[in-house]
Amino acid sequence: MPAKPKILLTCDKDIHSPGLKIAYEALKENTELTIIAPSSEKASDFLELKPIPWHDTKAWILDGSAAECLSHFLFTFNKESFNMIISGLNHQSSMGRNIFHSSTLNTMKEGASKDIFSIAFSSEDFSHIEQLKKYIHFIVKHFYAHPPIKGAFANVCFPLGKIKGIKLARQGKGYFLDDDHLTTTTFNPTDWLDSKWIRFEEAEDSDVALLRQGYITAVLLHIKTQNDFALLDRANNSFEDLYEQFAYPFQ
Repeated sequence: MPAKPKILLTCDKDIHSPGLKIAYEALKENTELTIIAPSSEKASDFLELKPIPWHDTKAWILDGSAAECLSHFLFTFNKESFNMIISGLNHQSSMGRNIFHSSTLNTMKEGASKDIFSIAFSSEDFSHIEQLKKYIHFIVKHFYAHPPIKGAFANVCFPLGKIKGIKLARQGKGYFLDDDHLTTTTFNPTDWLDSKWIRFEEAEDSDVALLRQGYITAVLLHIKTQNDFALLDRANNSFEDLYEQFAYPFQ
């Protein structure tokens, strides 16, 4: 019998997050789970890992952000012990550029920087929990069998309503103007027309466009491709010239 994948499970909120329990229930039968999560949504300067009883799974809490929890945990324990890091199920919209407005990105980057493939699961709609659990299970199973290159991480979003299929997607451009929509529990399809949604012309294969059509989307990102290398090449000489212009008076 093949060994169960060893999963480190976390979430954007805290140890009591309903989404964390959804992900736990989706994965507990077929993976070896360890949980690390913030003790509350409030950050703290005092970082101390504390083991706590949590169903039948090893769990730890820390007074800090989700990214701080993950970083401190991996520093304290052997990072080689885990095949994958899962964040979720986060109750928010992480489509398009919304990913940059949540702590999810920092959490996933923390895992990717240590060459542990990481997946963030997000959904605005928690009304079909059993369906969400099924897809979380099979998506994790797929990426465990077909791992992307080291340094990669995935942003997986669930659509509202009936699910039409699953698509790998490029990151969309749209985003919500304020943070209120990122954690709303009343989001509905008509909000696409709300002026607070900043609209762009989206590619047909973007997560924003595909989520509108009812697809689950997975956007693959990489820790090494967040630099704009074209911009770096264009701007490097003019930036380095600053030294010639301004360095002399300070020497």
